[in-house]
Amino acid sequence: MLAPILPIVAAVGVLVGVIYSIVKEYNSANEAARQAEQTAEDLADASQEASNKLSSIKSAVEGYDSVVDKLNACTRGTEEWNTTLAEAKGKIDEILTAYPELLKYKDLFTDDGLLNEDVLDQFIENQEKAAEAAQVAASRG
Repeated sequence: MLAPILPIVAAVGVLVGVIYSIVKEYNSANEAARQAEQTAEDLADASQEASNKLSSIKSAVEGYDSVVDKLNACTRGTEEWNTTLAEAKGKIDEILTAYPELLKYKDLFTDDGLLNEDVLDQFIENQEKAAEAAQVAASRG
């Protein structure tokens, strides 16, 4: 009497095993998809952060350049020149506080204590490359 039931019990056992394997694989695939989605979000965030930093750097350097242009229009040693020089040095402090990695660049300062324009251009170019790389990574993520 038990003999006819044994194949059915065995078939149910195999079916449960198959269902368990399918559910396990489905959960694994969902976890992989979730991780891929999180990675894509992280890459997009990094890209946006790099873009924002680049924009901020350019804005800070433009503000600094404006003050240096004003300084260059002044007669050296006058009160106006001294005031504008102090303003330029304040802008330098702001830039170096916001972007301390600039301090790693050789020949950052000119003989007048101002920022070397070539170094600033190189710094901006490096930031543009970093932002572009982050954007490419995000688009592929």
